[in-house]
Amino acid sequence: DSDIKFGVRIDEFSKLIKRADKKDSIEISISEQNLLLVSVGKNKKYKMRLIESSATDT
Repeated sequence: DSDIKFGVRIDEFSKLIKRADKKDSIEISISEQNLLLVSVGKNKKYKMRLIESSATDT
């Protein structure tokens, strides 16, 4: 297995995470269409578009 790096809009991602109850599991995967798939608990499934990330040296 290799490392995967991806970029998401934090404000959108945090809204999805806040919908989870404390007992819910959260599963994150990336589809072949470069969408972030987020499953919260057993019934909630969301799709988010990934953003391009750029590395900058500071």
